[in-house]
Amino acid sequence: MKINIVNQLKSITLVALFSTATLTSFNAFAFEGRQMHEGGEMFGHLEGHKHKKHHHRMMAKYLGLSDDQKTQMKSIRQSAKDQAGELRELLTTYKDQVKLLIAAESFDEAAFANLHAEYQANFAQLALLRAKTKHAMKSVLTAEQQEKWEEFMPRKKRI
Repeated sequence: MKINIVNQLKSITLVALFSTATLTSFNAFAFEGRQMHEGGEMFGHLEGHKHKKHHHRMMAKYLGLSDDQKTQMKSIRQSAKDQAGELRELLTTYKDQVKLLIAAESFDEAAFANLHAEYQANFAQLALLRAKTKHAMKSVLTAEQQEKWEEFMPRKKRI
């Protein structure tokens, strides 16, 4: 009887160890290829510029862009990025100031309204730059490619 109980305990222990090892390995495979975010979050999609490059490659393939069109698109995006450099720095400053207002013990609506009004010209310049960039990129496309682009772009980003 004592031997039977020992054999059962061994069997249960082996099953528990095997289950733990199996679940741990599945968990490791589930996170393979994902990166850790600074806050400890896991995500599997591409980040920042890698995501944009991937998106641009997919768009070029979907639209069937020629090499010349790809070159023109790349130069338009680079030009827009160069022009937006100073505006991005200003917007980073704006976001930092908004974070300070939000972190304050009590929210000051007047300070937020003044801050927003102060940066309104920068918002307008950035919106103008985005519109000009989209127009320039769309002008590189043929009529058929423009129709495909409208289907490709998410609804919120369509012109």
